[in-house]
Amino acid sequence: MESIMPLINAAWPFLLMIAVFYFLLYRPQKREKSQRKTFLEQLKRNSKVITVGGLCGTVKAIQGEFVVLQIAPKVEIRVAKAAIHKFQADEVEEEAAKEVAAEQAERDE
Repeated sequence: MESIMPLINAAWPFLLMIAVFYFLLYRPQKREKSQRKTFLEQLKRNSKVITVGGLCGTVKAIQGEFVVLQIAPKVEIRVAKAAIHKFQADEVEEEAAKEVAAEQAERDE
């Protein structure tokens, strides 16, 4: 028993450090990776998305690891599936549509 106590006293800081790394780094990273995988599996045709670079568009096709996005009428680009950041909120789309309509109204006058 006396020979085990010094070993436990020496080892507990390392065990504590391992536990901290597990709960603060590994678990959140694993959860985020799982959520990202689920998000990419939910991508489908006509989904409105935003890329990592900030481009907003509509998914027109999914080709393996690539996605064809329509970013404007008759303008399609091919981006890596990993470059898709999140789904576009309907509010953002409506706001952008209002801005475009306002600009067109100003040009018509």
